[in-house]
Amino acid sequence: MRRIVCVLTGFGLTLALVATGCKHVPVGPDGPSNVPPTQRASAVDRQPESEPDFDAIESADACIAVASELEKAGRDKEAIALYQRALTFNPAHKNVVRRLACLSARIGQDDSARTHFEAALIQSPRDARLINDFGYFLFSRGEYKAAEKQQRRAIKLAPKSELFKSNLAMTLAAMRQYDESLEVFEHLVGPAAARSNVAVLMARNGDTDRAETILKDAQVLDPSITQTEIVAAWLTTESDKEPQSAGALQASCECP
Repeated sequence: MRRIVCVLTGFGLTLALVATGCKHVPVGPDGPSNVPPTQRASAVDRQPESEPDFDAIESADACIAVASELEKAGRDKEAIALYQRALTFNPAHKNVVRRLACLSARIGQDDSARTHFEAALIQSPRDARLINDFGYFLFSRGEYKAAEKQQRRAIKLAPKSELFKSNLAMTLAAMRQYDESLEVFEHLVGPAAARSNVAVLMARNGDTDRAETILKDAQVLDPSITQTEIVAAWLTTESDKEPQSAGALQASCECP
C-alpha cells in the first residue's frame, strides 16, 4: 500500500512515493524465506494494520496545495509540473486546468496555454472570467479578432463587468475600430475621458494626427479634466512613454 506525499524543500519539489505496511523478508534458496510457513504466517498476523491508502482526489489535492505555494513563490515551472501531476490523479479538476493555462501563458508557453484554455472552456463553457482570461491571452498575442469574440462572449454572460468591457474597447481600438471603442469607453468613463483613452490608443497605432484631433474634442467637452492635459503632454513631448493617468488602458485578465 502506498500514498502520495508532496514535499517542498529548499532544493526544489519532490514527489515521494512512501510505501507503508511493507516488511522486508529475506529471500533464501528455497523461496521467500527459510522460516517455516507456520511461523511466517504468525509473523504476518502480528503486523500492525497499515494506514489507509490516499485515494486519487486526496493525492491530487496534496499536489495542488504545494503547487499553489510554488506559484506564490514565483516558481511557475515547478508549479506547472505539480499541477500536471495532480491531473494524473484527478483529470476532471477544473481549477487545475485553468491554473495550467494561466501559468503557461505567464512563462511564454503559448501552445500549452492555448491547449489548456480550450480544455478549461470545454469544462466550464459559461465561466465569464475564464472566457475573459482567454480573450486577454489572445489580445496579448495580437490575435485581436479572436480576442474580440471571446470578450463579447464574456460580456454577454456578465454584462455589468467593467473589466470585460474595457478589454473589449482596447481590442476594438487595436483593430482601428475607433468609433466602436469610443462608444464602449463612453459608457465606462464618460465622453471626455473616453476620448483621452482613444487618443492614447490611436497614438499607439501610429495615428498621432487623429489622436491630437480627438484629444482637442475631449478638452472642449470638459476643460477641467486632468487626464486630457496629461495625454496632450504625452503626445507632444514624450510619445514613447505611456501616460500615467490612463488607468482604463491596461487590458487585463483575472489570472493572478
